[in-house]
Amino acid sequence: MAFQTLAVAATAAVLGFAGVPAGEPRTFVGEGSSSFGLAYVYAQADALRQAGWAGYDAAECVETDSVVWPGGYTATVWYECVHPD
Repeated sequence: MAFQTLAVAATAAVLGFAGVPAGEPRTFVGEGSSSFGLAYVYAQADALRQAGWAGYDAAECVETDSVVWPGGYTATVWYECVHPD
């Protein structure tokens, strides 16, 4: 997983991204699991990390939905991000 993450980051750095037009929303889904009850926090971090890779700041993103399964060991979080005009 770490190698795949590193490969994506290196490819983005070499090729560059044209970016997303202002005002066009994108949705990012974060997944998290933890035996210590931190699944929700990990899911948030996963979604925001994906948004960061796509060129968004955390300030440009809003959490739109989340699901924490019973026991708190698994969670999914949705963020919608928009570049300001």
